[in-house]
Amino acid sequence: MRPVWVSEKDAPVKENKVENDINLFDILPLLLPEKRHENGEMNMICPRCGSDAAGLLVKAPVDDAWEVYVCGTCSFAWRSTESEDITDPARYDRRFKIDPDSIPSMPVIPPVPKLTK
Repeated sequence: MRPVWVSEKDAPVKENKVENDINLFDILPLLLPEKRHENGEMNMICPRCGSDAAGLLVKAPVDDAWEVYVCGTCSFAWRSTESEDITDPARYDRRFKIDPDSIPSMPVIPPVPKLTK
């Protein structure tokens, strides 16, 4: 299991050391079932990896002005207000697409360090 942290503050700390026992890819499936579309389905296609495991993560608190979607396979997230070159899998830039089968062999993403100033 490889740890993938969004930021240093997300990493669990024990005795001033980051524990490497939580993985973003393990956490997302736990978050997504409670954040599904109103019909209860996660039928969106991820623009980056092509998986059908993408779904609604959160809605704007006021006026439903935007929604954020996330892929449970590759962790790609996008807003409903993005242009079609980001939201449409057919128009998403091929240079940034990934093969879901290659995810386990990808390098670990290091934590973002705290600002010193």
